[in-house]
Amino acid sequence: MRSILLVDQNAESSEKTARFLQSNGISPVVVAHSPAQALLILGTSRIDGIAAAFDLSGGDAITLLREIRQSGSDVPFILWKAPDDSETTMQALNSGADAYIPREADTSDEHLRLYDALSRITVAEKSASGDSEGSSMVNGITRSLEILLSERDTDKAVNASLAILGTAMKADRAYIFENSYDPANDTMKAGLRYEWVRDFITPQSDNSDLQDVPFESVVSRWFGILSQGGFVSGNVADFPDSEREVLEPRGILSLLAVPIMANGSFWGFLEFDSCSAPRRWSDSDLSSLRTSANVIGMAIQQRRSEEAEIEKKKIIQTLLDSIPDTAILLDVEGNFLALNRRALSCLQKINAKRDLGYRDLIGKNFCHFMPPKLIESRNTPVIRAVVTGRPVEFEDEYGEHIYQNNIVPIPNGTGTVTMLAVYNRDITRMKQAESVLNLKRDILYGMIDSSSDLLAALDTDFRFIAFNSAYKKTFQRAFGTNPELGMRLDDTLSHIPESRDKLAALWGLALKGREYCCVEQLGTGANYEFVFNALKDSRNNLIGATHIARDITTRQQAEKALRQLNNKLTLLSSITRHDIRNQLTVIFGFLEILDTQAQDEETSYSIAKIKEAARTILRQVEFSHDYQEIGVREPQWFTAAEVIRKAAGMFDTGRVGILVQTGTARIHADPLLEKVFYNLIDNSMRYGGDGLTTIRFSTAETETELVIFCEDDGSGIPQNIKELIFIQGYGRNTGFGLFLIREILHITGITIRETGVEGQGARFEMHIPRASYRMGPVDT
Repeated sequence: MRSILLVDQNAESSEKTARFLQSNGISPVVVAHSPAQALLILGTSRIDGIAAAFDLSGGDAITLLREIRQSGSDVPFILWKAPDDSETTMQALNSGADAYIPREADTSDEHLRLYDALSRITVAEKSASGDSEGSSMVNGITRSLEILLSERDTDKAVNASLAILGTAMKADRAYIFENSYDPANDTMKAGLRYEWVRDFITPQSDNSDLQDVPFESVVSRWFGILSQGGFVSGNVADFPDSEREVLEPRGILSLLAVPIMANGSFWGFLEFDSCSAPRRWSDSDLSSLRTSANVIGMAIQQRRSEEAEIEKKKIIQTLLDSIPDTAILLDVEGNFLALNRRALSCLQKINAKRDLGYRDLIGKNFCHFMPPKLIESRNTPVIRAVVTGRPVEFEDEYGEHIYQNNIVPIPNGTGTVTMLAVYNRDITRMKQAESVLNLKRDILYGMIDSSSDLLAALDTDFRFIAFNSAYKKTFQRAFGTNPELGMRLDDTLSHIPESRDKLAALWGLALKGREYCCVEQLGTGANYEFVFNALKDSRNNLIGATHIARDITTRQQAEKALRQLNNKLTLLSSITRHDIRNQLTVIFGFLEILDTQAQDEETSYSIAKIKEAARTILRQVEFSHDYQEIGVREPQWFTAAEVIRKAAGMFDTGRVGILVQTGTARIHADPLLEKVFYNLIDNSMRYGGDGLTTIRFSTAETETELVIFCEDDGSGIPQNIKELIFIQGYGRNTGFGLFLIREILHITGITIRETGVEGQGARFEMHIPRASYRMGPVDT
């Protein structure tokens, strides 16, 4: 075949097809873009075959075919890119078409089928010329092409093709070498990949020397020739010595090698060997071998494309399956291209078909598998994404679930949208959580906003980021301006420099991370207690400050009135106690006089009873003074051992020893702490009995508290009165001692209880919380 006329109205498509045919040995290729241009070329040039696309400007390929046949020309005519229906096929064949190639989605398949059809025309021409040997070779090429195009197993197809071609060429050995690049040595190598031999020829497939043969060091001449599309042919005896050393041990007398091109690059080469006798390879042999190499190259190219497509689909599927959400790829018509396992599971549930699989979905429109409600909500966004080329995000509901949908257009190299990535996420729980969170936020904001306290927050630039209604109203009333969110503090008070500087200073301390309290006026005449706190984020970074301000004017007035009343009561109590002491002094004086004048025991007994009652009255007066002093002064830090020894020094203990083993323990307590230890010692001395010999004070520390023990070896306290003894008025004396102890200790959170055993001695335990004790010196 000397020339081909290619008729196609699409200039870009015709150019690609012409390049493909020429790169695979079919040339020259003349291109026409209309029927009129095709008829002109046909009338002025020798054309050996016509390949016409079905759709042509000003008509179609069948109309062109009929005009050519009516002119008397029987030039072979191939109709391709044609509709795949029987009616059009019959019209074309009845009109004289030699081959009919339906339209394919993959242009590479169309090119291969066109090449196959042109090869069959070559067979017909050579057979008609009477070249029986050439006809046999062409038949072999045609058969091998059919195998390569139909057999999915590449190795099996290539081996079968080599057997057919080797037999048709009457060669002793046929094999294919594949090129590879060695990056370590920066060199090209050739390795034996496929081989066919006659029965009496030794195979070379197991020859390790032929697996990675460096072109440069062995057959450098071949690489330069084959990579440029040339061929290597002749008797081995005429080859260079370096090549003979490689070829002769394999029994090769003559050979013919041609390049195999794939995707326009030098992929490898096809070689036929003659081992039984030297052979002169004819032009027909060379042409046949080139055609075979082209066929194999196209098959390899096709297989590579298919394998790459399969691998690409595997990668896409793996990526899709790794997405936790529903993920789908659609074409612009809404047909499934791919989807992940989660999407498949959702569609199985929606359609109530557990056996619904990928094959049931790929290529089908998504609307066929969606309920009407979802079709209505999702079809419009799909169309919008295709038309605008912009992502679309929306939410919809189905059943009791809420879904967030994202449709992302995917353009091709020219910017045209060809695919859509669709992501779908069930956000029902997130929405429910948001609803609960919003409710909590509304409740919290409502509580804050309804508070009578002034609540506000500033960021580090002194800009308001929050405040409640009470703050805004008071701010307006105090300074005559309304604060707004995002407004700087100094901007709101620019007209009152003194107030601006004062508030800025207060906020400034908090914005440095300091937390503190203070009492200030806001210009309304009222006093406010401010509590400033640093505002930090989840990473403990300072992002601002907050304050709570409370109007304490009324409280201060009440406290002042209470202090005045307390002072009056204290004064009254002091005067009353003074008068009672004076009167008791008079009573004691007269009782002493009466006692010296008593004439009988009965009178002396009565006077003694009156003295005892008077002394009780005096102790009660003293108790009232002590009780009045509880909590009046601020608690202080005391060294326990020093206070105990001071209290013990007030007693004439006689034979009773007082042991102090409290170490360096210091207690934060009311200044009346000495009364506590005095009363404990007094209690032991009064009620310990004749067996009392020792009173011991000691300590024990736990993880949360310090316990101070007061133990004696006296008679002890009965189990049934261990709690009663701390009640006011209980006891044989005034009944105020242990009651007073408990009240004094309670001021700083210290508790006391009795845990001794009757008959073995009393044991009082004072439990001091961690905040109220230290072991060792304390800075006061």
